[in-house]
Amino acid sequence: MESLQTLAEVGTTLAGFAGIVAVLGRVEASAWPAIDRELLKAIIVYGLSATIFSLLPFALIEAPLTESERWAGMSCLLAVFLGFRLLFAVRGFVHLSRRSLERVGVIGAIALFVGSGGAFVVQVLNVFGVAFHRSFTGFFLGLLWLIFGAALGFVRLFWIFLRPQPSSPS
Repeated sequence: MESLQTLAEVGTTLAGFAGIVAVLGRVEASAWPAIDRELLKAIIVYGLSATIFSLLPFALIEAPLTESERWAGMSCLLAVFLGFRLLFAVRGFVHLSRRSLERVGVIGAIALFVGSGGAFVVQVLNVFGVAFHRSFTGFFLGLLWLIFGAALGFVRLFWIFLRPQPSSPS
């Protein structure tokens, strides 16, 4: 359970630092390219959801559930979240311009969808007791994906912040 507390702290930290970088990086949100706005939203969603899903099992400690029922239930909730997140990510990418998608790169977009899909499949397998046998490990792998997604997004956002901004003509 200590590992869940650590993931909650990391998720909160990533979401918080993303907000700080966003505030320091640009003055107006409307000045951000659409892909960077989507990236910022993704970091905050992944970071805060990792925090929430890491802390949620503590609320179930006193529930009259077996260990396997607890982790299967948590994996079910996480699978539902990841499924919806994947659908919203696809919808967001469909509405981006070709230029915005070129900034992310085809490899980056494919990695995001394959990783999210993989994390979703792992949670579904854990719910049904296949491969992970309704265990903490299966649930934990899904949480690690959320942290990994937030961390990658944060590195990308930080890179955007560090690169020189084009100067506007005066």
